[in-house]
Amino acid sequence: MGVGFEADESAATLYPNIIDKFYTEGLIGSRAYSLYLDDLASSSGTILFGGIDTDKYTGDLIAVPIIKDAAADNYTSFLVTLSSVTSVKSDGTVSSNFTTDAEAVVLDSGTTLTYLPEDMADSIFDAFNATYDDQQGYATIDCSAADDTSLALEFQFGGSDGPSIKIPLSELVLSDGSGMGVGDGGSEDASSSSCAFGVSMSTDTYLLGDTFLRSAYVVYDLDAKQVALAQSNFNSTSTSVVAMTSGSSIPEVSSTATAVIASSSDTSAAGDKHKSAASDIAVAPLLSVGIGAIVGSLLLIL
Repeated sequence: MGVGFEADESAATLYPNIIDKFYTEGLIGSRAYSLYLDDLASSSGTILFGGIDTDKYTGDLIAVPIIKDAAADNYTSFLVTLSSVTSVKSDGTVSSNFTTDAEAVVLDSGTTLTYLPEDMADSIFDAFNATYDDQQGYATIDCSAADDTSLALEFQFGGSDGPSIKIPLSELVLSDGSGMGVGDGGSEDASSSSCAFGVSMSTDTYLLGDTFLRSAYVVYDLDAKQVALAQSNFNSTSTSVVAMTSGSSIPEVSSTATAVIASSSDTSAAGDKHKSAASDIAVAPLLSVGIGAIVGSLLLIL
């Protein structure tokens, strides 16, 4: 079962997904959930149905509207407006700006890497000293870059008043050729081996996968058609859960960004590239613990 929009289901006959089941059975008060993947060094993260955990993020939780897929004339995936992508120094100053216009992007926890259009990806490779490997199909970077705290990749959504998520360079350095596989986090010999870089290139589509989502705390509200984002609080061991109710705004949200891209063709292209951000998460039987390989525990607000 999936945890995205019903319209994204590939079956000939639409069926209630796990979010719908939880809601109709009264187990949660809203068709919403929050996702906390934690950093690369962590072996687990959490998905919380029907609520948010305020201990799992830092700073403000800011909402952005989900964009309707123009081709389907429906909500099919977690499409949001990306306003800017920049490289940021440790003192907060911007060293490079990789965007010129707002674009529609898909938040996709079913994808390991973050995919950006070729021109933008090439500029990011140059800024972070990564090299695209045509044979492998992804960029590589020296594993020692994981120790570099001077630079981060920052994504802003929904305009200048929208949420910004900074990805430390250490979260973009993935194991490559060490026997652990791309995306497992870390290398057996970080001083000498080559690692995969967490950003790769696509033809013309923006797809933000786990290398972005690990640095974000994300609340998906299917009822309100909103996504709320905040900076992830890595390695949080405490919990402070706030329940969500249908018809109400996402709790703890400080504001809602309103900037949405104007081009309907952009929303169609992004939606077609990879369907529903979180609907690709494989979910275990109802109320059991464990959601695929990327989520280590299932929390449910009763």
